Amino acid sequence: MGNAVWDSIVEGMDAIQWSDSSQKNFSNRRIIKGGIRKFADSAVKEEGEESER
Repeated sequence: MGNAVWDSIVEGMDAIQWSDSSQKNFSNRRIIKGGIRKFADSAVKEEGEESER
């Protein structure tokens, strides 16, 4: 389930027009995607813990 959430986020981000004209933009995109992945993973972990109660 966590992967489905992450995949939909990535698809949404890939739909955004990213400028590849500079390395800075590329690294910013990588940082943003990494931060979202961390957030999504933590949200999924919390969701799993709630369902176990």
